[in-house]
Amino acid sequence: MANMLQNFDNLNPLKYGIGVTKATDSSLSVEEFVALRLEQFKNICTAARKAGCALTLMPEFSFTSLSALNQGSKNKTKEYGVLLPESDSPKDKGNELFQSLKLLAKNDGNMMTSFNVSEIDENENLYNTTLVFSNTGEVLAAYRKQNVWFTSVYETPKENVCVFEKNGINYGMLTCYDILNTEPSKSLRNSDPKPDVVIYPVASFGILGKPFSVSQRLWSWKNNCVLLSSDLNASRFSSSGVYRNGSSLLKKRHRDAHSDADSSGHFGYSPDDILITVSVNL
Repeated sequence: MANMLQNFDNLNPLKYGIGVTKATDSSLSVEEFVALRLEQFKNICTAARKAGCALTLMPEFSFTSLSALNQGSKNKTKEYGVLLPESDSPKDKGNELFQSLKLLAKNDGNMMTSFNVSEIDENENLYNTTLVFSNTGEVLAAYRKQNVWFTSVYETPKENVCVFEKNGINYGMLTCYDILNTEPSKSLRNSDPKPDVVIYPVASFGILGKPFSVSQRLWSWKNNCVLLSSDLNASRFSSSGVYRNGSSLLKKRHRDAHSDADSSGHFGYSPDDILITVSVNL
């Protein structure tokens, strides 16, 4: 679909979901951390499907411990890693966490789901990678962050501009610090086709959410597209939201993205784990 953001009044809106959740307790074991995240995002995805979202996005470091990253430990971070299948063979299924993500993404609607993970390649290198799954669990797109923050842990990949089409809409992908650099923003802007919507997981950490929010507004205005931002920062400074033409389209926050059984704080649940839904005309 051509970029039509200036002429949207008579078109049907799409609803997008933004998952927002705080960083987890560093005392959790790897198994507890992964179990927590899977349960959190299962509940958020369920709420998003009920809300009729076309796509739901989770924040940067969705399945990676910040404690391991702050220690600069590549070996520790690998314990949270996702191994993607190297082929289409049914025997090549990736690792257990990848299979869990596929299962989590499957739904009886038509909703896409996006997670940011630590990807392990065939050479045991780690990449900050954002995946987009279809409602059948198929990987529609994978983007490796180019402007890496934890350089002692993650590799800097070759240039990889990512644009994919789904239901007539072109989606692009960036991650966090990418937006503040010339590349890959310039290449994404000049890509053919140009993206109508950009998927953007971020971890702004504390008060940095405010300048990130300003940067996201400016980027959406300069590039004439919709920017979907999911921020690991769940404080009042969070940059999470949907931005178009320099404006925030934030409309509603759902705080029912938990199962009652876990709302007491089991495994570190927080009332700030929420779903933001925004309807966008494209």
